[in-house]
Amino acid sequence: MTFGSALRDLFRARDQENRGCLSIVVNFYNNRREARNTLYSLTRGYQRDADSISYEVIALDNGSGQPLTESDVLSFGPEFRYCFMPTQSVSPVEAINAACRAASGDRVMVIIDGAHIVTPGIIRLAQEAFERFASPFIATVPLQLGPTKQNLAVQQGYNQQIEDQLLVASGWKENGYRLFAASASFAARRRSRRCRWSGYAVPPGCVRSRSWP
Repeated sequence: MTFGSALRDLFRARDQENRGCLSIVVNFYNNRREARNTLYSLTRGYQRDADSISYEVIALDNGSGQPLTESDVLSFGPEFRYCFMPTQSVSPVEAINAACRAASGDRVMVIIDGAHIVTPGIIRLAQEAFERFASPFIATVPLQLGPTKQNLAVQQGYNQQIEDQLLVASGWKENGYRLFAASASFAARRRSRRCRWSGYAVPPGCVRSRSWP
């Protein structure tokens, strides 16, 4: 599925049926390994008290050399959609802004770096904030897996294999709070006349971040 056709499929009238719907845009770049955990952490089976919440997850692949597959994304549930953005840009800004504009919900959350696992209450708590405040801006505190910051841990031998073992041993899929280092970097904002989505700006000399060197 191309990015353009995916956006046409995603774009639909924001009528009463979509009011209160939460659209979660997750940006990926060569994150096939990490994407499995990230997307799992957004499923109804993992999230707590989210059964009655209307939400969609847009898995956005920003020009990866080894992109995600649509079948893998859709396997996580009917809430999941896949978009591939063919681009040579080092910044995900253009793709993220387009996906946010095309999202069906009037409430938008963005995970800028797809190599994050969110905690089991994030969807419920975000929805509560949207219900309590007219135009909230919601952000999480990002933490890192491993003994210390990743750029320091890798110098001490920390790698993907060790991280995989850590994840398995933690049993995070049964209880995401066991990690405590489960983290996400996303922003949420309500679409309304009071607080309109203005998008992200492209910083000069922006360098695309990767989960691992």
